Amino acid sequence: MERSAKSLVVVLLAVGVASVVALLTAQSAESRPYSMTVDNAQDNRFQAPGAWRTSSYSKERFGKSYAYARPAKARPARYKVRIPATARYAVYARWPANRGYNAGTAFGVRTTSGMRWKRVDQRRTGGRWVKLGVHRIARGDNNKVFVSRNARGRGYVIADAVRVVRVTPRQTSGDSGTNTRRTRGPDAMLGAPRYTQREAVRYARSVGASRYIMRTIPIYYDLAPRRNIAPDVLVAQSILETGKGRYGGDSKPWNMAGIKKGGIVGDEPRDFERPRTARAGVRMHVNHMAAYTGKKPIGKPHDRFYDARAAQKNRGWWVKRISQLGGGAWATDPAYSRKIRSILDDM
Repeated sequence: MERSAKSLVVVLLAVGVASVVALLTAQSAESRPYSMTVDNAQDNRFQAPGAWRTSSYSKERFGKSYAYARPAKARPARYKVRIPATARYAVYARWPANRGYNAGTAFGVRTTSGMRWKRVDQRRTGGRWVKLGVHRIARGDNNKVFVSRNARGRGYVIADAVRVVRVTPRQTSGDSGTNTRRTRGPDAMLGAPRYTQREAVRYARSVGASRYIMRTIPIYYDLAPRRNIAPDVLVAQSILETGKGRYGGDSKPWNMAGIKKGGIVGDEPRDFERPRTARAGVRMHVNHMAAYTGKKPIGKPHDRFYDARAAQKNRGWWVKRISQLGGGAWATDPAYSRKIRSILDDM
C-alpha cells in the first residue's frame, strides 16, 4: 500500500512538472516578437471571389497592385494569415486612398470570440498602415482577415495588404534594456519607443538607408531616452530630413535633422551645422528636440538650441506630439508630421 502511494505521488509530480513546462513554453511563445504581412498579390494567401479586379494605378499601393470591386452583397475577400500561437495581435490594413473609393469599407477579423468588424474610410489615410484593433486570435494558418463588399456608398472597395503583429511588452532602449516606462502612443514624442532598435535597423536596411543612418541608430537609442524623447521618432525624422542618409540638400553629414547655425542665417551649405562625428550629430539632434519639448540639453548644446527654445517658449506650449512638428513649429511643410508617422507605420 505504501509503495503504491509513493508511485502515485511520483506520477502526480511528473504530471505537474509537465504541465508547468507546457505552460512556460506557451507563455514563452506568446512573448516572442512576431508579425506577418499578406499582400493581395499572394495567390496562395489572398482570395477574392466574384467581380474583383486588380490595378497598379495608385502610387500609394503596397507592392505591385491592389484589388478593387464595386459594393455588392457578395462573399468577402479574405487573407490567409499564419498565427503561431493563440495570443493578442494588433491587426493593420493598408490601401491607396482616392475620393472615388469607399467611405465605409468593412474589415473583419476572426477572433477567439467571433468575428469583429470595423469600417474605414478608404478615401483617406492612403499609403500607411491603419490599425483595425487588437484582438485575441487563435493559432492556425487559415483565413483571419476579411474585406466585405457590403459597403456604404458607391465607391470602390479596396483590398491591398494586411498585417498582424503580436502584442508583446516593449523595452525602453534597444533590445536589452530593463526600463519599464510606458510605451509612447502613436502620436507621442515623449516616452518609451514603440519600435525597438532592432526593428529600426531592419526598416532602415529595407529602404536602402546609407551608412550615416545605420551608424546613428544605436546612438539614438542610447541618448534620446535620457531626455525621455522617443528614439524611434528621431530615427524616422533623420531618415526624412537626410533623404535616407543620402544628403541631397544643403545639409551635410553628420547633421541628422537639417539644423542651422545660430543667429540670422540663410539657406546656403555654410549656414548649416557640421558635426564632426555620428555621436555629435545625434546629440545635437536630441538637444534640438529637447529645445522644443522643454527638456534640458545633454552637455553644452549647439547655438541654435537657444533660438529654438526661445521661439517655442514664445508660442506658449511645448511639443509633445508628432502632429505638432509641422505647420511652422519645427517645419513649415503641413505634411511634415504625416510623413514621419508614415515612416513609423512602415517601421
